Amino acid sequence: MLASLALIAGLYHTINHAVFKGCCSSARARSARTHTRDMEHMGGLAKRMPQTAFLFSDCAVAISALPPLNGFVSEWLTYQSLLQGIRTRTVCCG
Repeated sequence: MLASLALIAGLYHTINHAVFKGCCSSARARSARTHTRDMEHMGGLAKRMPQTAFLFSDCAVAISALPPLNGFVSEWLTYQSLLQGIRTRTVCCG
């Protein structure tokens, strides 16, 4: 049971991390829209690209592992499997 939880937690965290990295690296869309790579000239980007700004902010919050989003859930499952493994080893072998 514990091995299943650890495997699920690891796979879920790997998938989340891949999605977050791809989502947060939307620099190509920003530079294509603004025709520049200079951050000083990209002011007011949320007004010109509201969907991209929302998606980027949502992914930035999720990759920070804040509680309502799935980045938190995958890390919580990982910590729970680790703590249960330590507890099981202490109880059976202690």
